Amino acid sequence: VSPYWSPLGRYASQMTGHVGRGRDVVQDAFLQLCRQHPADLEGRLAQWLYDVTQARVGDDRVRVDCARVYETMHPTELVATYRP
Repeated sequence: VSPYWSPLGRYASQMTGHVGRGRDVVQDAFLQLCRQHPADLEGRLAQWLYDVTQARVGDDRVRVDCARVYETMHPTELVATYRP
């Protein structure tokens, strides 16, 4: 499995535009791999990892876009000045 870590990291980093997010995406893909039954991946581990990584990048983009919308609707200055 370790031979796939670096290539997947580069792939995800290029797709997300951010090294840290790329690493997080790859880590999520490997966590999902741990939950898979080995027979389900027979002979197609590399393709499976790239497919899951690509899907996770899409999920990451949605999460980042939602965070940007939230930040736009709730500016940091207002949140920072709020004191309960």
